[in-house]
Formats: sequence, structure tokens, C-alpha cells
Amino acid sequence: MKRTTLFGLFCALLCGCQKPAPPPSITFGDDLDFLRKYTEIVLLSDERGDSQAVLVPAYQGRVMTSTAGGVGGMSFGWINRDLIAQQRMKPQFNPFGGEDRLWIGPEGGQFSIYFAKGEKFDLDHWQVPASIDTEPFTVTAASRDKASFSRRCQLKNYSGTAFDLEIKRDVRLLDRKQVCRLLGLELPGEPPKAPPTATPATAPAAGAKPSDDVVKPAFGPATKPAPKPADKPAPKPAPKPADKPAPKPADKPVDVVKPNFGPAPAATKPVAPAQSAWPPPGAAILNESVKVVAVESTNQLVNMGKEPWTKQGGMLSIWILGMMIASPQNTVIAPYVPGPEDQLGPVVNSHYFEPAVPPDRLKVGATAVFFKADAGMRTKIGLSPRRARDVIGSYAPEHNLLTIVQYTKPKGVTDYVNSVWAMQKEPFAGDVLNSYSDGPQGFKSNFYELETSSPAAALKPKEAITHVHRTIHFQGPKEALDPIARKVLGVGLDEVEKAFAK
Repeated sequence: MKRTTLFGLFCALLCGCQKPAPPPSITFGDDLDFLRKYTEIVLLSDERGDSQAVLVPAYQGRVMTSTAGGVGGMSFGWINRDLIAQQRMKPQFNPFGGEDRLWIGPEGGQFSIYFAKGEKFDLDHWQVPASIDTEPFTVTAASRDKASFSRRCQLKNYSGTAFDLEIKRDVRLLDRKQVCRLLGLELPGEPPKAPPTATPATAPAAGAKPSDDVVKPAFGPATKPAPKPADKPAPKPAPKPADKPAPKPADKPVDVVKPNFGPAPAATKPVAPAQSAWPPPGAAILNESVKVVAVESTNQLVNMGKEPWTKQGGMLSIWILGMMIASPQNTVIAPYVPGPEDQLGPVVNSHYFEPAVPPDRLKVGATAVFFKADAGMRTKIGLSPRRARDVIGSYAPEHNLLTIVQYTKPKGVTDYVNSVWAMQKEPFAGDVLNSYSDGPQGFKSNFYELETSSPAAALKPKEAITHVHRTIHFQGPKEALDPIARKVLGVGLDEVEKAFAK
């Protein structure tokens, strides 16, 4: 079956009326000045002004671009300058660009929110909801390095189910210590960390349930173990009170809204452990020679209606898309869970467009998929929740740039919305991770995308689902970036460069 999504059909319309975009700005300062000319912005910065990111409330609080080198540094996000300068909204979709924007799935199928009930699944009837395209988000808080946004809206899917929801979005910059803790890296001069216990990679266990701490990450510094006494003997245990009853545990708060990812997946055949360990063993130091900017968005959907979101009526999901500057040698690296296809399914979905991604643009290695994202051909790949890891990355040797996207991926959850533009037999068998490369058949612009999705949200009234998406750019010498790639993605940069070497 031909699989077509947003960048398939809609690009045909854009190409008929849009001129090829000019080369993007080289510096962050250039993009910053341009955006200030046309819209209100929120600028995030670290204390020194090296790591910066610019957000636009009118574009749903999206992160337009970022830099690791101040106003004179490289601007990493792709910005559609032609469209923004026109100051006119398009009727179906406004591709402003941006390296972290919030959408809501599914795009196609009987539970789509992009097609009205009974309409054909084609370009003429496709419509991006205004709440995630043309309507601004409200800034609810802002400081030097973080900002919060919200929007209350109503949506209706193809099957006629109505959704009353609130969208909340928190965006903040992470410092080097936080980046190291999240990715398992070390700072220079730190004592060596005890290596984590490497466990074989396996498919999700049947009946596994997501843990609450997956969607409630703790961002404080890691707790150091207390030093052991050198010479003092261990104290004797205090005598246990004989008559006093144990204190009654405190009541749990009743107003806490916990995410709900729906019922556990159906039982599957037992899967033999794969041979590769994850996370990759070994240490990697984030040297001072490497510049870093890390932007984290915490995105939440709250069911504000009176009815639950179910498989029978349709469920929504959080969908984060990042449009970044492409380059001739840019390669996307998607680590995957190895294992037999009859138990885990295909390693990669390469049939979003016809023809499928050709072999000179897609390679499947022993532990990672390599995808050429040079904006030379419109192509797209996807990884299922059984195959995807919680990271994806890209490497552009021309810019000494390693980009990592990390996201929350609950263990054992396999229900993800399906965005195929057709009535679906499996509406909750979608991909969790995607990458798109533009080309002459698409926008004719110099960008590629890294995308992540939350599970389908089976929410009762007042319940919420949260999805965290982090975009981390490392810029520095190859020898300093290589150990980071090995630690986070499981492959070295030589292997990445050889994937499509002629």
C-alpha cells in the first residue's frame, strides 16, 4: 500500500507556487534579527550568552532555532523566511520551520484530526487544525532560560469524536552537567563513574506497564553517595520500641494527574535476548573543546472533556517535529533493537513515499540505521516502538556537528497512532520515531527532520499525558565528538561517514 503523510501530498501543492528557498542564514544573530522583524519572540540564553534558543508564541511556542556559539554562532534550525516575510497565512498548512514544534496525531485514518468525517484522504480535503498551525499559544511564564505556554482547544476526528483539551508546553535550556547526566557522559576532572550494568536488549515484555518516572523525569543534580567512615565501628542498632504503634502513612494527594498510556499490549511470543547491550558500555568525556546547546520541551495534553479517550472513539498523541539545516554529508543515525523480524517486525519503515528509500540513501547496520539526510531527495523513514531506542542523532562533518534527540519512550508500550492517509486495519500500530529529508520532490528546501511521538493517550477526564523531547547539538573536533557518538548512539563517526562513502 502506498503510504503518504504530510510531506508527501502537501509538498506537491507548495512546489507549484513556492520558489526554492534561499540559502539559510549562517549565524544565529541573522535569524534572530529576521524573526524580531516579523513576530514577537522569547529568547532563552545561558549566563554567558553562548547557548541560546529563540521561541515564537504565535507559532505555538515552537523553538525556531538555537546556537552553541552566541549571536555569531551557527544557527541550527531551518526557518522558512519566504513564508514568514509574506505575513499571510496559507489556508491548509503554514510550514514556518523550527527545530521543535508541537503537533498532535494521528494525521490519517479513521481517527485523524486532519480530515473531516466522510471526506477523502487526499490533499484537497486535508486541513491542519488551527490550534497547532495559525493560533498563538499564551505565554504563562518566562525567565532567562525557560518559558511556558498553554492553549485550550477543541478538536474532532474523522469518526466524529470530539476532544476538549488543554495543551501545555514548557521549554528550557539545559546546562552541560544536565546534558552529561541525561546522556551518561562525564565532565573533565570528574571521578570515573561506576559503569552501568549492561543488559541485553530485548523486545518489550508481554504485559509490561509503563513506570510513572518515565514521564516525570527528575532534572536535579545526581545525588552523590555519602563517604564511608574510615575507622569507626558500625553503631549498634537502636532498641525497637515495644509499645508504640507504627506511624500511619500520610494520605496521598488526590489531585495529582497521572499519565495513562492505555492497557498493556497483548501477549506476544517470547523474544530471545539480542546480542548487543544497551546503553553502550564505556565512558565518554564532554571536553571543553565541544560547544553545546540543549533545548528540552516538556509537552502535555490534558483531557478537559467529560468522556474518556478510547480505542473505540480514537485517541490523540503528542508529535514533536524538528526541522534542521541539511548539508551534503549529513547522515541520520537511528539505533535500533536487534532481533528477528517475525517477533519484532521490520527494522525500519522506508515506504512512506513511492518509491521507497533507495539503497544509496538507507543502510541497516548491525545496531543502527543510517539515513542520508542531505535534502537531495524527498525520503522518510520510521521505527516502530519495538525497534526504536529512546535516541536518534545526526552527524554533519562539514560543520563538525553532532545532533542528538532524546525523548521519553515508556517501556512495554506499543500503542502508537497510525498516520497513514487511509482507513486502517491497525490504527494503533504507528511508528514512534521518524526522520525526513527534503528534496526536489518536496519543499525544495535545505532541511531535514527528526521526529518523536508519545504513545496513544487513553485518558480519563482530567488525566494527562506528557512527552519530553530534547534536542542537543554538539559542535567541535571530530576526535572529541566520536566518543559521544559511541556512548549515546552506539556507533563511531568513522562508521557513520563510511555508510554512504563513494
